[in-house]
Amino acid sequence: MTSFFENKAALISPPFSPPLPARRRLLVSGLAQALMWGGGLATYSSATLGQAASAKDKLQALTPQDFGAAGDGVRDDTAAFKALAARPGSYIRVPPGRYVIRETIAILDRQVWQFEGAELLHERGGAMFKAAAVNDWALLGVARFTGVGAVKTSPANVGLLIETCRRFRVSALQFSRFSGAGLVLSGAVPYLTPRGDRGQFSGLGFTDCARALEIGAAASSEYNIFTNTAVTACGEGIVVGAGNCQFVGGNVVDCRVGVVLLPGSNHGHGGFHGFNLNHASEFNLFADAIDTGFTFNGCHFYGDGGLKGAIFLRNSKGILIQGGQIDCAVINDGKAGKNFLLNNTAPGANFKLVSNTQDQAGIVCRNVLRFDGTDACSA
Repeated sequence: MTSFFENKAALISPPFSPPLPARRRLLVSGLAQALMWGGGLATYSSATLGQAASAKDKLQALTPQDFGAAGDGVRDDTAAFKALAARPGSYIRVPPGRYVIRETIAILDRQVWQFEGAELLHERGGAMFKAAAVNDWALLGVARFTGVGAVKTSPANVGLLIETCRRFRVSALQFSRFSGAGLVLSGAVPYLTPRGDRGQFSGLGFTDCARALEIGAAASSEYNIFTNTAVTACGEGIVVGAGNCQFVGGNVVDCRVGVVLLPGSNHGHGGFHGFNLNHASEFNLFADAIDTGFTFNGCHFYGDGGLKGAIFLRNSKGILIQGGQIDCAVINDGKAGKNFLLNNTAPGANFKLVSNTQDQAGIVCRNVLRFDGTDACSA
């Protein structure tokens, strides 16, 4: 997706069990069994051994090594991962190693992937992992997903693509160097019912991606929940197009643009709570044509002076920033309606209100208090 910020001038003017066999690991953990949601385990036999599956295999966790993966960061492990992922309802362990992936690995219904300190290197365009219209699955860390860096690919290099899924969980994964985005949520289905059984994301980290996290402007991407999210040194940090997504606790630091709120057929009316949105080289927050509102509660915005790291509200209304700290400029352009700065503090000298369209009245500013008790709104 083309960045909104390529033309900068246009914008501003994560009991004891017996020893585990080396080749296959018994699934003995009660937690791991609980994660299966009642789905039967796969009955694969090792392709390298050429043996028929036995009843005992149902109690074993599959690994990429069972299908010939090297995990040395050099040899191509794509075929092993595709064979590993070929059956729904399986429990999959990925031991430590550096695995080269050159095609898309499809996640299936009721699969649980347990990563144990692995790094997965995605050397091609498109998504490394993709979940499309599958439900009740999980990707659980610890793992690092690594992309191609600045290399241009078509389609764009993406770590994890999720399309129109329900009841899934992604936890403790790190995404770095993706030329498209680390994590993308999309889908063409207008609505899914019930509405609230979407994704739960926790402890995710993003570094040096063109975009860290992108939520497309479709109703099928609504109602996702993110906790403890860390984003640093990305072009665009968290890009939100779908409505009703909530972000609780995190950092978005040293990006070109920290948080982007996109227009679309289903956008806005979500929230960030307890976030640091700091040190963006352009904007800590950019909202474009949002007319359904958005809430930033208890967030800290810090800019590096002037308009650097500003909050830019363009043709938007109903955006509420409350109960936090604003130490950057706030730009309000357009006459869509009112935006609100209520009950914040302004700890430094960077806070000011700016309007290129002379629409200062589009901001309702009340009780933005400096540490001496004066109201910065009236300055």
